[in-house]
Amino acid sequence: MRIYFGLTLVMLGATAINAQQISGKYHFAILQIAAGQQRSVSEARNFTGSAEFGPDGRFTFDQRSVADNLTATGAGSYVASMGGQVVLTNPGDPATTITARLGAGADVLLGAVTETSGLLSVFVAVKAPLVPVAPPALSGSYGAAVLELLPGATAVAKARPLTFQASAATVLLQPDGTGTLSMPEAGSYQVIVSGDGGLVFGVPSAGSNRGLLLAGRSATGETAGHYWITEFAVERDSASVAIGSLRPDGNGRVRLSQRLNTYEGAQDFRGVNRLLMNADGSGTLESSTVALSGAGTLIGATSTPTANAIFLAVAAPAITGTGVFVNPHGITDAASNTPGNPVSPGSIVSIYGSGLAPRTVAAEGTALPLSLANVAVEINGIRAPMYFVSPSQINVQIPSEIAGSEAKFLVTNAGESSSPVAVPLALTSPTIFSADLSGAGLGIITHADFSLVTAANPAAAAEVVVVWATGLGSASPGLELWVGGAKAEVLFAGPHPLWPGLYQINVRLPTALGRGPAVPISLVSREGTSDTVELAIR
Repeated sequence: MRIYFGLTLVMLGATAINAQQISGKYHFAILQIAAGQQRSVSEARNFTGSAEFGPDGRFTFDQRSVADNLTATGAGSYVASMGGQVVLTNPGDPATTITARLGAGADVLLGAVTETSGLLSVFVAVKAPLVPVAPPALSGSYGAAVLELLPGATAVAKARPLTFQASAATVLLQPDGTGTLSMPEAGSYQVIVSGDGGLVFGVPSAGSNRGLLLAGRSATGETAGHYWITEFAVERDSASVAIGSLRPDGNGRVRLSQRLNTYEGAQDFRGVNRLLMNADGSGTLESSTVALSGAGTLIGATSTPTANAIFLAVAAPAITGTGVFVNPHGITDAASNTPGNPVSPGSIVSIYGSGLAPRTVAAEGTALPLSLANVAVEINGIRAPMYFVSPSQINVQIPSEIAGSEAKFLVTNAGESSSPVAVPLALTSPTIFSADLSGAGLGIITHADFSLVTAANPAAAAEVVVVWATGLGSASPGLELWVGGAKAEVLFAGPHPLWPGLYQINVRLPTALGRGPAVPISLVSREGTSDTVELAIR
């Protein structure tokens, strides 16, 4: 069994490294709640304000708490990478930080407080207009999502999608793009508006209300490429915020990867969701109603009896480079190639870019070398065992001894080094290998005789099958495997004795189980949830 992964990433041409950075003035809106004991909501607040980002990693801000009718000024720090990842002081609570992402064109910044379980905060910002806004700043039809937090001891919310016509709304804007928007469909909001009027974010004008408005001028077109996404969700009496990425595959599916902050703490989630877009730019993403905006965004709302949520997705910047170039969006687990998900010690990862190696060379045998074709990879300063190298892709195993919250990759090809690229690091980042290495479709799951489970060779209820995975670290305790919504019995979970980074999980399928050629199966560890693949059961 050779673990050789031959997928490649098409780069966008050879230029000097081109990466947009955050700078200048942005207007922002914040919705956040502080979680008290027993899932109570001790505080729910809204903010609008402005932040001025300097070149020295510092920014100043002024803001107004709509709920309390208070104003404040302050300063904070930020760190931005060339891939559009930004970490900044939270203006709504300077003791916490926001994990943010910068959209293509550097016009939109979105994020969430993901590392503090006691505070759930989502942040959206637009670049302040470079020239004064003149009426009518808003025109045409807008697709929007509204989330309203309802009074109560626990987190209760109401979300809904809506459309409105600019001609039917009352808009009062200052030259800097801030002001008020009143709509018959949703009431009055304190808003921030992009320079072209294409995006509108806001919070309720009434001090007694807590909520968030996301709106974009309606557009038609295709959803393609790599998007950043932030989300505020309330499910039953539990709330969460998230930052992550999604990538449509053109086949009605979207790869989703998120870091969630919940009442229970931070968790990682990935999955494959169904996306259906209509010719008019409206559509659905699983149970969410979505609208495509001309600003390159997707705006969505989920409104079901058990879940209410809104999200904003913006196109991520395209990064290109020459020489030994590691794409900041191109470090993924080798099993599903889902961008944005953390890596973990001992897992197998793929590194995409250009100029990574002089030719394609695969490791021979099962003792992985620390260099191939005069190419080496360091992760947090430690040489990584290598599966194979090629000009556009390298597969390595994460050294088991690395620790911390991030993994910093450095590729050296014949003495020339890439720029370092950092990605999140977690104790585990579970993922099941799929047959096409996409994170969807047929999983690499075998019968006890190691023959592949397929529609022509299906498994049976109560049968013991073998699931092949990576990203489990050394923490197999607490591992769960779910098949068709039922929990399976894990009989063994551990590293394969011959193939570094590959994990073998022996499970007994549930007795009471739905049948079919595509029963969903996923892994859950203490740190996160895997992609969902399919298993054929007769």
